[in-house]
Amino acid sequence: MKPLVSPLETAEWKAQGWWRWGNGRRCYVASLQRQMQDRGPVPDEAWETAERLQIARKIEAIVADACHFTELRFHPDDPYRIVGDWEIGDLSELDALFQIKRCFRISLPRGEVSPLVERRATFGEFVDLIQEKLTGPRAAGCPHCDWQISVRDNRCGKCGARLRVKTVQEAFFKFGGLGIADLLPGLRDRSYAERFAALVAMTVVAGIAIVAILQALRP
Repeated sequence: MKPLVSPLETAEWKAQGWWRWGNGRRCYVASLQRQMQDRGPVPDEAWETAERLQIARKIEAIVADACHFTELRFHPDDPYRIVGDWEIGDLSELDALFQIKRCFRISLPRGEVSPLVERRATFGEFVDLIQEKLTGPRAAGCPHCDWQISVRDNRCGKCGARLRVKTVQEAFFKFGGLGIADLLPGLRDRSYAERFAALVAMTVVAGIAIVAILQALRP
């Protein structure tokens, strides 16, 4: 079955010109519906297992409510950036992501999903990620609450408790990292807002100190 093509890449979308911007959501969904009608219904057997089908149906219901405002049936090979509504850019994709986390009671940070969208992962791959968090060998429960987590999570998505210390690579080179603020004992246990504020304060103090040193060395 042919995967969906992004409406933004179709000649029909480009031909609508300026008019589409006032009706972007409706035009986007209408394009998806036309493609789905042309290719026919997606059989349940495409998901291979009942568990994957159940996860997919729940996600489809969530994005229908938060993004598309109509129920759509997607194929495992459809791009998740289309399914999860990551192309419109009106923040509905973040609402859907939040609802998915609540529905499955898992930790699913945006920094973990964004790379999937960027590399054009399929809906099936996203479903596999959810299934891995729910039933995979790396799934576990937060010691402070009953939230489902994985070993990649450094904080619980429900209670915010720190589960492990970030690595240097995660702190300095990964999305959402706050550098030294994620590594200093005492500070690393604080909330994201407190660590961010501390990082800003340290940056300002360091900048002032550097300027003072340069002025002192000036002949």
